[in-house]
Amino acid sequence: MTTPQAPADQQATDRRGLALGVGAYAIWGLLPLYFAVLAPAGPDEVVAHRALWSLLVCAALLAATRGWRALVVVLRDRRTLGRLTLSALLLATNWLVFVLAVATGHVVDASLG
Repeated sequence: MTTPQAPADQQATDRRGLALGVGAYAIWGLLPLYFAVLAPAGPDEVVAHRALWSLLVCAALLAATRGWRALVVVLRDRRTLGRLTLSALLLATNWLVFVLAVATGHVVDASLG
């Protein structure tokens, strides 16, 4: 029994999704090489720069899309703000551990952990 062919649009979407997925894995796999070049900076400085530049990019995106009102609404909700704070702390810890693992030569351990 054969399966029906997906429409051309669906096939194009599937190919694009596959290409984006492979690209994401390739970038993630090459990221430790980038951190090795930044070794003199130290893991805490690398993560601090990542946080600072991410904040600036997000601010630029909010300015471009005029999303400041939505941000204010989110910041006024204590429960949502608490969840965002917790997720930010977990992400920062994750990145610090990963950059520290790369800096100390434990890339495979970090990837498997």
